[in-house]
Amino acid sequence: HRVGGGGEDLDGMFSKLSITRAVFRVGVVGVSMLAALSGFGAVAVPYEVLSFFSKPIGDREKNALTKRLLQATETAVGRRKREALIRSEIRDLCGDVGGGDAAG
Repeated sequence: HRVGGGGEDLDGMFSKLSITRAVFRVGVVGVSMLAALSGFGAVAVPYEVLSFFSKPIGDREKNALTKRLLQATETAVGRRKREALIRSEIRDLCGDVGGGDAAG
C-alpha cells in the first residue's frame, strides 16, 4: 500500500469522468491534510493553553513541595529496603526451594 493510493482500482469507472476523478483526488488530499493538522493541533494547543493557567509560586511553597518530595522518596526507598530484607529472610527460612532469581 502507498499513501494516496486507492483511486487506481477505480480508474475504469472514472476514466471518462475527469471531474469526478479530480474531486476524488482532492478529497483524499484534503482528508490527509486534515489528519495531519488535527494531530499537530492535538499536541500544540494544550501546550499553549496550559501556560495561561500557570501561576508563580513563592519560596515557601517551593520549599514545602521539595520537602514533601524528599519524604515520599525516602518512604519509597525504605519500603523497598524492607521488602528486600523480608524476601531475604523468607529465602533463608525456606532454603530457596524454588530455584530463586540467581543464575547458578
